[in-house]
Amino acid sequence: MKSRGKTSERHGLDTQSSIRDAIERVDLTVGKENSGDDVEPGTVRATIKDIEVSVYRRGNLQTEETRSITITVPTTAFDLHEKTQLYQKRLNMGFFHPETFTADGLYNGLGRKMAARYYLLAYSKAYLQSFTGGTSGVSFDKILSTKDIEFLTNQAMFGVQKSVFGKNERYADRYMKGVWLCFMARTTSNERPTRHSTRCGVSAPTVTS
Repeated sequence: MKSRGKTSERHGLDTQSSIRDAIERVDLTVGKENSGDDVEPGTVRATIKDIEVSVYRRGNLQTEETRSITITVPTTAFDLHEKTQLYQKRLNMGFFHPETFTADGLYNGLGRKMAARYYLLAYSKAYLQSFTGGTSGVSFDKILSTKDIEFLTNQAMFGVQKSVFGKNERYADRYMKGVWLCFMARTTSNERPTRHSTRCGVSAPTVTS
């Protein structure tokens, strides 16, 4: 109730209505990019309908009407919900998913990001092994080890995360820094595995004269 001098204004809703009726009285418009409405992205417009407004002066009813009240508030809930759904969708996108054949979705899915990394590493190690076979004789025990696949898969997942949310989670860089070092040790080491390199999963390539 609002009061100004001897005049007061009262707002009310029908408290006897059902939950369904109460829900139907509220309209929510979520601001989205290119949605065609005038609600700004990152905001929600809520409109409550059928509010009874009564004006009293000195205790006597002067006028009454039914109106709608609209308020717009900032929120990231809907934006985060949509991005979370998109993130989950891209994690489930395989190499041959239809959207990966479009210009915008070529490498958005996890399947394509993983394949690109697997191919690059496998081709590079196979080429090095083949090219140096007659000289230094570098020979890898495995072209793609389990540790390599784990590292590349995590890297691809972080890539999907960044493409959707704009950045990675706060501990991603700290985690990947250590894994990167282990990955480089496994890939480039020509020495016998040490206690430190064994923890990284190093399988040293065999060098023959």
